[in-house]
Order: sequence, then structure tokens, then C-alpha cells
Amino acid sequence: MSDFLKIVDAEIKNFQTLEYKKVDINGKSMAVIGKNGGGKSSLLRAIMSPLDSSKVPSKPIKEGEDRSVVKVKVAGEKEGEEVEYTYTITFNEKAKKGKISVVDAEGNKVGQRDIQKQLIGDISFDIDEFIRMGLTSSGGVAKGGIQKQVEELMKFLSQDERKEIYRLEKKYEEVEETRKEDKK
Repeated sequence: MSDFLKIVDAEIKNFQTLEYKKVDINGKSMAVIGKNGGGKSSLLRAIMSPLDSSKVPSKPIKEGEDRSVVKVKVAGEKEGEEVEYTYTITFNEKAKKGKISVVDAEGNKVGQRDIQKQLIGDISFDIDEFIRMGLTSSGGVAKGGIQKQVEELMKFLSQDERKEIYRLEKKYEEVEETRKEDKK
């Protein structure tokens, strides 16, 4: 797997509805489950904010606090070498849109402007848009929207992983067909 960085962990302080969260992702997929108003969207926005400044919400600082900090560590292979970077975005009254800094594994500051494009490319995942995609205008589940969500998530998989998903879907269809025949 070359030139592919994954999120290792995130540490979030006073971001939107979250007081403090430490999430160890270790480059794996994750599911965020919880009740309405429990902070799921805040968690995802927090993780995206230092990686793509266009994802920063208009009110990132938790109500009653004067500062918010989000750190996201990414690691992987870049140009044949193992790399690790920590993105930190700090919000305060002066920096409501956030001040981003990036350091490498040794703590050396890495660049300034558009550093995410140089290191990890273009990130274009809008969690709010993704959630709306699966809902009808009245807030119900939209089957076609769920299919679009699945297609969107498939873009994050490697070609081999997608092939495996398609193979499993085909196997599932075969099993279902056999099951229907057995019922007859």
C-alpha cells in the first residue's frame, strides 16, 4: 500500500458538544453509534476539521469554553517511506476558523499553507451531506440514499477490498437463491 495515510487517533477538547474524547482508530474503519444529540456528528466534524479546513463548523468551540483543540494523527507510507504526522487545529476567540499546525513523528514543524494537500491529498467527505443522503425529506430512511451512501463508502476501499466486497455480495446472492429454491 503506497502513498496512503490512515487516521491513527484523535484527541478532542471542547469541540462543539464534546468536552473531551480520545479515539484510537489505528487505521481501521469505525462505526459511530449513539442516541440523537449524543455527539456523533461533532466527533466526525472534529476529526475532519484539522484535515480539511472547509469542514470546520461555524461554531467549533463548546458553549461556555474559550478554546478548543483537536489533534489528529495520521500515518502510513509516502513515497516508499513510513511517515507519521500530527495535525492540530486550535480555536479561540481570535482564531474562530482555527489555526492549523502539522508536525512529523519527531515533532518537527511541517510547512504551513495547504499542507494537507501536500501530505494527504484532497479530502472531500462531508459527514452532514452523507447523513442527509440516506434520509427522505421527512427524515425517514431512503433506500436509494442508503445505496448512494454505500457507493460513497466504497470509494475509500482499495481495489482489492472492493473486489472482495463484490465477491461476498455475489456469494450472498447465490446463497439467497439456493435458500429460495429450498423453500419451494
